[in-house]
Amino acid sequence: LARLRRSVMEVAMRCPGRLACMSVYVVGFALSAAGSACAGAWTQAKGEGLAIVTTARRVAPMGALTGGPVSSDTNISQIYLEYGLLDGLTIGAKSYIELSTTDLTSSSASLGGFVRKRVWQDGRGGVASVQFGYAHPIESLLGGVFANSEPGAVPEAHLAGLYGRGWAGDWGRAFIST
Repeated sequence: LARLRRSVMEVAMRCPGRLACMSVYVVGFALSAAGSACAGAWTQAKGEGLAIVTTARRVAPMGALTGGPVSSDTNISQIYLEYGLLDGLTIGAKSYIELSTTDLTSSSASLGGFVRKRVWQDGRGGVASVQFGYAHPIESLLGGVFANSEPGAVPEAHLAGLYGRGWAGDWGRAFIST
């Protein structure tokens, strides 16, 4: 990995548009390192699970570009879990917290869960599933800065049809899911 990082940096230093060049290499490396398809339309094997923890910061710098304050600055944390209950049947849960540091009344939080059932799979990487899910806003339970935010937040339920297609070649594996 250190040798790969060093060779990428050497190429990037010779490239006239270093930031653009570095972006192309990083995206290319990320795509080539993709593992087997998870989430989306795919179901987990019986007894296997998946956990994804995501943190992000979203800044809308419109004011900062003109010399003023940032118009919005938000920190986001998400935990996503899946578990294969039976072959072709996956259950999951998700927590989502969005905390605004510029406007405390626009923060939000929710907890939810879902059940995904695989209904079709071919031998060439195609899969179709149906999923039912539910998410409930939890701002009032958290108190503090969340107590007065998103007063109109309501529970959400969804029923979705999902399709995914995976393939492999000499360059590696990839998938697309809708």
